Amino acid sequence: MKFSIDLGFRNESIEQIRSRVEAFMGATCEERCSDYRGGDYLVCRNAGEEVKIQLNRDGDELAEEEFPEHTVLVLFDPTTRDRDIEGAFLANDNCALIRKREYPRESV
Repeated sequence: MKFSIDLGFRNESIEQIRSRVEAFMGATCEERCSDYRGGDYLVCRNAGEEVKIQLNRDGDELAEEEFPEHTVLVLFDPTTRDRDIEGAFLANDNCALIRKREYPRESV
């Protein structure tokens, strides 16, 4: 099954999170810029998975208004390793699961 998983981190820098994501993914993040994502963000791709790392705040606006205490967002989409992600990241007290969505099953 494929999932989309959004994590929020507090009390950690985007570079600290980048290092963890790169180790988990076995790939290097690329720097990108998008007005939609609030400016600079990072993308990491490997084996059909994609992760975006971005700040939650763009000036006075929050990307995730319900989670203002989380300064860095990590968005796995798509992934089939939901349990691995949860095990690797949610053990950190500064990390919280913001959202988890399952993709519809493909018809045979």
